[in-house]
Amino acid sequence: QNRKTAPSPKSAKRICTSAAAIVTPSGFLQRKFLELLDIPLNKIVVAPLGVDPGFTRPNECAIQEPFLLMVGGTHCFRNVPRLREAFELLKDEIPHDLVVAGPPGEAEPDDWGQRVIRVESCPVSYLSGLYQHCDAFIQPAVNEGSGITVLEAMCSGAPVVSSRTGGIPEVAGDMPIYYNPESLSSMVASTRWAIEETPEQRQNRTKYGRQVAAEYTWEKCAWKTLSAFKRT
Repeated sequence: QNRKTAPSPKSAKRICTSAAAIVTPSGFLQRKFLELLDIPLNKIVVAPLGVDPGFTRPNECAIQEPFLLMVGGTHCFRNVPRLREAFELLKDEIPHDLVVAGPPGEAEPDDWGQRVIRVESCPVSYLSGLYQHCDAFIQPAVNEGSGITVLEAMCSGAPVVSSRTGGIPEVAGDMPIYYNPESLSSMVASTRWAIEETPEQRQNRTKYGRQVAAEYTWEKCAWKTLSAFKRT
């Protein structure tokens, strides 16, 4: 839902209470429904999102390497100001640009500053190329429900630096280099770690990431969603 048109908490509770079944992409969101809306557990089905198979195919990249990558709308929950601060601290010691791919949100700055490349929309083939050629994909969100961009990055073979929040740990496991999203120094240290890994360490990490991401298909998501409909 767009935040400007999303229902109020009272309306959301009424809608969810009257629904025959609720489908969520993660156990984290399932727990949030239980906690905030007091919805019975047997009404909520967890159906993790699938990853577009286009992310598995090699693609060229139109942006000059090396670069770091963030993907997603620039909303407040994505922790955009702290990501910008982290990049400002790092950019004097690394040659990388920062690529931000996703639609503008309420946290979109008027000026991103130097060495930031803004991509507001692109097809899967272009986005896949960004994932595949970045030196690290950074997920800065303080509250992430599905972890879908992390899965896309893993599927594409990108090293992942991520906050340990929301549904990310349950879908990504131990593959990402995690950090505390409330700590600037933690974000900086984890990003530096990703950049400085040896080729062998990077290969092992991304190989494991591809294996994990391969488990998340739209076919499995569809079957779990269908099971929710069958229970109604």
